[in-house]
Amino acid sequence: MRGFDALPGIDTLLSAEPGRVPLTHGAPAVLAALPGLGPEAAARLMEMRLRGDRVAELAAFAGSLSPSGREAAMRRFPELVGAAVTEPEAWIVTGRGAVGTPPAVSVVEVRLARAGDRAAVVRRRTWTE
Repeated sequence: MRGFDALPGIDTLLSAEPGRVPLTHGAPAVLAALPGLGPEAAARLMEMRLRGDRVAELAAFAGSLSPSGREAAMRRFPELVGAAVTEPEAWIVTGRGAVGTPPAVSVVEVRLARAGDRAAVVRRRTWTE
């Protein structure tokens, strides 16, 4: 939609890709909006990210929160498991190439998903800009 690119930070809140939110990469506002999580959990996740710590297991992370944060996370834990992951399930890789004046730009985008110990291309799109 036109005009959305003028809103600062909007790209951290919206996505057109299906899938669960990776706790290691989600924006603070997105993390706080996950079922059972809130500002405390989002802040803790951001602190962990800055230190280079990983969330190995959702239940252990929930257990590390304050009593009220832990209770909120555990009450909605089944929903949280369905909405969040500790590692990304897929990646979007985009390549752009330009030539000429004015430039003719071609774009290739692939979605890579985990396939055992490998990555599989599950979608490939191309377009010109």
